[in-house]
Amino acid sequence: MAALPERESTAMSPMQYAAAVKRHADARRWDAASCLLHQMWCNHFLASIQTTDAVLNACGRAKKWEACLDLFDEIEHRGLVTDRSFSIVINACGKASKWQHGLDLFNRFEGGTGRGRVAADSDEVVVVQ
Repeated sequence: MAALPERESTAMSPMQYAAAVKRHADARRWDAASCLLHQMWCNHFLASIQTTDAVLNACGRAKKWEACLDLFDEIEHRGLVTDRSFSIVINACGKASKWQHGLDLFNRFEGGTGRGRVAADSDEVVVVQ
């Protein structure tokens, strides 16, 4: 992860953290945005869904699908997963040509809902009831 400028590594309020995370995410600095988000959590601050989604988006745009999946697991643990965050991660996997990981994530969540599962091989995707 990128080292943060000294002025952002000092004590900040939750709102300042969120603004800095968004600023880095919007500038496509996924590593700095992710680092700040983790600093928020280390300081026992709550991050909004919008803040976590901004970092997920930054990771996805940078094709850092593994970082996206890791962050998704963390926000799932913290109860911050939404349909939007779920979609962001699946799209990130697809953009990085790691569709099987996106499919695994989809099946992990959709498989327990009774709405069927998706199976895939190299040629097709099939919904299995």
